[in-house]
Order: sequence, then structure tokens, then C-alpha cells
Amino acid sequence: MVKKVRLPLQLLPAASVVSSLANFLLSLVVLFAVLAIFGPRHPEGLLVLPLLVVIQFVMNLGFAYLLAAANVFFRDVQHILGILLTAWYFLTPVLFPVSIVADRPTERELLYLNPMAAVIVSYQRALLDGVGPEWSRLAYSALFAVVIFALGFAYFRRSKDNFEEAL
Repeated sequence: MVKKVRLPLQLLPAASVVSSLANFLLSLVVLFAVLAIFGPRHPEGLLVLPLLVVIQFVMNLGFAYLLAAANVFFRDVQHILGILLTAWYFLTPVLFPVSIVADRPTERELLYLNPMAAVIVSYQRALLDGVGPEWSRLAYSALFAVVIFALGFAYFRRSKDNFEEAL
């Protein structure tokens, strides 16, 4: 496909991320309907949702560029990625509350080294409790997102001229 279609190659990973973003935003509409009935009584935390979506989008786009380019040259990336994403999912406080490590500061700090931890906890705080994020932790996630985007996009741009011969 890369050899036959004349379009900016940067659009291919971006299209996948934008498609997932659209699906996520549609899911939020359903969630908002449920929250209107059962949600927090003080929804000021919901004001931070656009920022969380942007951080998540930038991070996902950076990983998409990085991994799309790497997959062209190293075919095992697609197989290893599933395992890594599963591990990352279980290391992010999605299925467990971050409060289980509240009395263990070392484990709590290790948990927050995961750049998605602050984003997920911020979603939980905004949607379930109606409060804002822990700004310093979210700033780390935002910085990580910008760095991974810059690295991923630079690697993709530098590598794209070699895609045709690698495919």
C-alpha cells in the first residue's frame, strides 16, 4: 500500500489514532448520560477532561509513529506489542484504586513513573469524584507525552524514506 498510494505517510498512523479517539469520544457521550444520573454532585473536575484527552491523544500519536516505523523494520514489534500493552494495562491503576498503595510511598512513586497512571487517576477523579487532577503528576504525564510524540514523529520522518525498500 505504501508503494502504490501517494499520500503523506504520516497520515497512516495518525488515522488509526484519530479513529480510536473518535470511538473514545463517542464512549464518553454514553458515560456522560450515566454520570448525569449517578455522577458526582460537584462536577467541577469535568472541566479538566479536554486536557486529559489531549495528553492521551498526543501520547498515543507519539507511540503510533514510533511503533509504526519500528514495525516496518522489525516485524516482531507487532507481536511483542500485544504482550507489552497487556502488561502496561495491569501496571496502570485501571482495575485497582491508587489508594491501595497510599500507605506505601515507594510503591506509589513507582506506580506514578508509569506516564498513564496520572492520566487514568485524573480521569477517575474527574468522572467519579468531580475533582481536579494532581497537577504535578499530570505535568509529568504531559511532558512524557510531548517527548514521546517528538521522538516518535522524528523517528518516523527519518525512517519513512526507507519504508519502500524494507517492505
